[in-house]
Amino acid sequence: LFDMFQIPVQNLDNIRRSRKKVKGILVDIGLDSCQELLQTLKSFDPGEKYFSSTSWNDVSHWDNVTKRKRYRTNPYCCSLCKFSSKFLNSFKNHLTRYHEDEMDQEIVVPCPECSFASQSKIVGKHLRMFHSKKKIQNYSVSGGMRQFRNDAVNFVCQKCQFTDMLY
Repeated sequence: LFDMFQIPVQNLDNIRRSRKKVKGILVDIGLDSCQELLQTLKSFDPGEKYFSSTSWNDVSHWDNVTKRKRYRTNPYCCSLCKFSSKFLNSFKNHLTRYHEDEMDQEIVVPCPECSFASQSKIVGKHLRMFHSKKKIQNYSVSGGMRQFRNDAVNFVCQKCQFTDMLY
């Protein structure tokens, strides 16, 4: 069979020298633009008028509000409060302890394809988004070809065996 090999690089020292030159040029360009910006900022002086008219309510400490958090670090999240858990049993215990009156709103249905569990509507959306197989089939209707999607998912309740199409 064919042997995989890499052609040896010639003039490696020249390549490294040219990279250093290019890097030096880019640093000089960036340094020049930063120095120009610094000069324009130094020349700008708003004066005491703006400082005196500023109320301290307008100026606040920087708070990292935009810090992004990972979406769904735990698979079981309570929609009635901020509780989330990695385990289904601890989620069910939370519901019985803290939301006994609203338990019907938080009936958990597991996804048949993965470990996700939530309310039946949300599991239906989850199935359509992550587990549907988008198959397009052709069928003929009076001389023409039509297409339809075959990605509907059949939902079955594990307690009462209720079935429904989720699409």
